[in-house]
Amino acid sequence: MAAVRVGRFWWVPVVGLEIHARIATASKLFSPAQNSGAVSGANSRFDLLDAAIPGVLPVLNRRAVSMAIETSLALKAHVNEVSYFDRKHYFYADLPAGYQITQQRVPLAVDGSVKYPVFHQARSRDHISRPPCECLARVSRVQLEHDSAKTIADGKNLLVDLNRCGMPLMEIVTQPDFQCGLQALALVREIVRILRTVGSSEAKFDNGSIRVDATVSVHKPDDVPAISSLNFLSFSMNDVETGTLQEAESPENQLSGGTLVEIKNISSPRFLSSVIDHEIRRQISVYESGESILNETRGYDESALHKSVSMRDKTRLHDYRFLPEMNLPPLVVDKSSSSPPFHYLELSRTISQLQFPRDIRTLLQEKYNLHWYCIGKLFDHDLVDLFLDCARMDGCSENANILVLNVILPAVSQVEIKESHLRRIIPKLVHLSKLKAVNRINIFHIQNILSELAKDSDLVVEELIETNGWKIEYTGAKLDQLIDKFAAKKPKLWNQFMKDEQMLPKLSKKVRMFGKNNVDSDELDQTLLDRRNKL
Repeated sequence: MAAVRVGRFWWVPVVGLEIHARIATASKLFSPAQNSGAVSGANSRFDLLDAAIPGVLPVLNRRAVSMAIETSLALKAHVNEVSYFDRKHYFYADLPAGYQITQQRVPLAVDGSVKYPVFHQARSRDHISRPPCECLARVSRVQLEHDSAKTIADGKNLLVDLNRCGMPLMEIVTQPDFQCGLQALALVREIVRILRTVGSSEAKFDNGSIRVDATVSVHKPDDVPAISSLNFLSFSMNDVETGTLQEAESPENQLSGGTLVEIKNISSPRFLSSVIDHEIRRQISVYESGESILNETRGYDESALHKSVSMRDKTRLHDYRFLPEMNLPPLVVDKSSSSPPFHYLELSRTISQLQFPRDIRTLLQEKYNLHWYCIGKLFDHDLVDLFLDCARMDGCSENANILVLNVILPAVSQVEIKESHLRRIIPKLVHLSKLKAVNRINIFHIQNILSELAKDSDLVVEELIETNGWKIEYTGAKLDQLIDKFAAKKPKLWNQFMKDEQMLPKLSKKVRMFGKNNVDSDELDQTLLDRRNKL
């Protein structure tokens, strides 16, 4: 468990997650209305049941159940042989029936676990090869439920779109096993990869097929002097954000305080980590000022630096009046059979044969000797398949790290080329990595070449290099001559570097620009340091 030192006090953040993933079935959970494909307009894909027309009964989508079982097995959860559906009553415009069908009493599966990595951010060469922290998150339950409709404010009116109403959801609820936003984000990313591997959900934030609720509280350990003996992890929020997170044991001492605050509908991985960390800071600040935390539901504000904002208080317990769903029988899963309706043993065999993210990480590290930082970035940008396609070409495995760090990642982040376009130029990506490996071109040349290939994928790399002069010209004696010319032209900056090694990045950039970027940055930096150290 992680502890934050603020002033004289230690604080222990505690975070739990609820992950809502839309199941990738053709129809909705209890009605035959369409669940996938392009939407032609508002209220264009709903059935009488979704609109709560009296007398229409729900019919369970068996394919949705099978996909939820597969997901539960992938999360190492225990699938209950008998589970039940319940009505969760609340009255709002997005719920025509006045209740949601969910699984409150006995869910589909319980007691799962997920091992997930927390990758370090590259701040030096040591961080690039540093292995990630391996963490464990407990999954308390996996339950089936249907989604609500979508409401749109239009002046004084509230418009309702029933397209989303009734869509099948898996709610994956974790134990409060996280101490910062970085951990929570890493777990969500791992579950997204698992869902896509199983094929049970698209798990895309941009189309709403996955969204996250977080519960956040901060506690003050009762026995502050015993902190050091309990192997707490002391970190600042800056450390969390830059990835300097370390493994630590979970102490068994009691925690005092800690009012729960729920942050609803976080629909972007970019905001998930920052919103949780902001809420931790906010709660610590409130406690430090002598005030108390209000038990409330909060949202997040993208325009306010990803801060959480108050939505409604929860001091008065909402009575959802859970009742058994009388129109649906108990959900029975025969775990000793491969027969219909759920083919449990067949599903179990299928899951055991899948290659999950942890297996792919091992493959990338052992077969291609990729740095852990590269592996983390490939997963973060969903570029693993692209890399593996590149890796099948001759000569790729020897330059795998160069291919990722200097070609693929710049193509996506700096040049902003889409993966579909990159797939059309895979041989050229591999060729660029080979040229970089023999120091014929540098990262700036690669970005220029990629920019041209983004416009026209038929261009020839060698012709681009020769036509534009995008190649390393200054090396060895020529590099020394370039540095001498620069020192003569900019003696003030040169003398500052001779007195202060911290000036190296600024000087290196100036010299590189002086040589029209036709310099190998690593050789340049080393040459500059050697010259300074000789003084």
